[in-house]
Amino acid sequence: LVRYLRARDFDVHKAFNLLKHSLEWIESYKPHMINATKIDHEGSTGKMFVHGHDKFGRPVVYLVPARENTYDNVANIELLVYTLWTAVDRMDDGHTQMVWICDYSGYSMKNAPSLSVCKQTVEILSSHFPERLGVALIMNPPRVFSWFWKLISPFIPAATKEKIKFCNTSNKEEMMKFMEPYFTPDLVLKDFGGENEFEF
Repeated sequence: LVRYLRARDFDVHKAFNLLKHSLEWIESYKPHMINATKIDHEGSTGKMFVHGHDKFGRPVVYLVPARENTYDNVANIELLVYTLWTAVDRMDDGHTQMVWICDYSGYSMKNAPSLSVCKQTVEILSSHFPERLGVALIMNPPRVFSWFWKLISPFIPAATKEKIKFCNTSNKEEMMKFMEPYFTPDLVLKDFGGENEFEF
């Protein structure tokens, strides 16, 4: 309940309506019924997955748009919801937020989701997973990403925008330094200058 109050600046009426809307969504969409088998093909390339925690114990969601393998809007949203649900399930006691690492290496416009998927993503995050984002680290954004950012940023709440940090370098030492406030080297994948050898 506190998350919903924070998401609506402690306006009780607005927070209640948001919570009611979210409960209705859970009842109709049934996010808890989406399992690994259902999203097996959609998630097979590792374009979105949960792995590890940051140094504060928050689960980490990895997003790798260059690994996009379908343009099925419904299935993409199911993968998003499954991933978010998994991240919440992996939160240890006392933790209520997750960290996103978005790796835009190799990204091009052919990997860009539709505007419809972008809007649905923002709606799901802000309405049904309010205050779940601790920080989002955008790694290696290419020039073309600026067009995509201009497209989706108007739909992102101001408070959420403040949690989005950009790392505009491909130098691994500089990437590791950028991530130091949130990670120790053993928690960071080698792709970003860390020591963690996990590969999807």
